[in-house]
Amino acid sequence: MDIPLKIKFSRLYHWDLDKNASVRDRVEWSDLGFDLRWNWRSNPNGRARGEVADITSRLSAYIKRDRLSDSWQWKLSNNDQFTTKDLTKLIELDGSVLGNSQLHQQETLRNNFVPLKVEVFIWRLLRQRLPVRVELDKRGIDLNSLLCPLCDDDIESITHTIFFCKYAMGVWERVYKWWGFGGVTNLSLSRALI
Repeated sequence: MDIPLKIKFSRLYHWDLDKNASVRDRVEWSDLGFDLRWNWRSNPNGRARGEVADITSRLSAYIKRDRLSDSWQWKLSNNDQFTTKDLTKLIELDGSVLGNSQLHQQETLRNNFVPLKVEVFIWRLLRQRLPVRVELDKRGIDLNSLLCPLCDDDIESITHTIFFCKYAMGVWERVYKWWGFGGVTNLSLSRALI
């Protein structure tokens, strides 16, 4: 509905005693569902009755059928609720969930010394699954620009974002200095993960 209800149903709006009421104020719940309760000066008659039927049918399509709050459901658990614990169990039981036969024949390995979120990030990095602009564009997501939003110097690819963006290079220089490796030279994905 692009037209405001007070314009679309101006006759009913004129009869309404509380012109600032929202649709939510008009819904009354019962065990059988909901009813729309109006607050008019007098009961509508003639053409206005047709408008009442029209507005009721239009609003019924938008009003939730129950009192439950809107929520996402995770169909891979027993209770439809997402938890990282359930996801971890799923990954541990079936390594092929994260495995990719085209890239690696082995199952996903778990290293208890590395936080899981770091492992998942590296897994996504190696499989070109990070949401950088080039990858989003490949998947049909329309973007205003493919340029890196940080430096605006080059296209935002995974290698640019992780290694060659001037802000990423600043982080790498500090990490190399902290670890005592000297300056950053020939930085690449394989060198960074060794």
